Amino acid sequence: MSRWGRALFLDCDGVLNDTIKVNQFQDRAPRSLEGFRTLPGAARALKIALGYGFRIVVVTNQPDIAKGQLD
Repeated sequence: MSRWGRALFLDCDGVLNDTIKVNQFQDRAPRSLEGFRTLPGAARALKIALGYGFRIVVVTNQPDIAKGQLD
């Protein structure tokens, strides 16, 4: 194992936080802190992973930024 150890890469939207339903077929990421809702069990799962020595890396593609819907 490398000196960095093990890492767990997680997407933010739909994995750590809840998405917002746009319509029957589409969800989107929250666009404000007020709209951000952590999914049940996410914090506990992260604590467990940290306890096993994993580094946590949160990744996201944030298409709303690319579409000009967010700064």
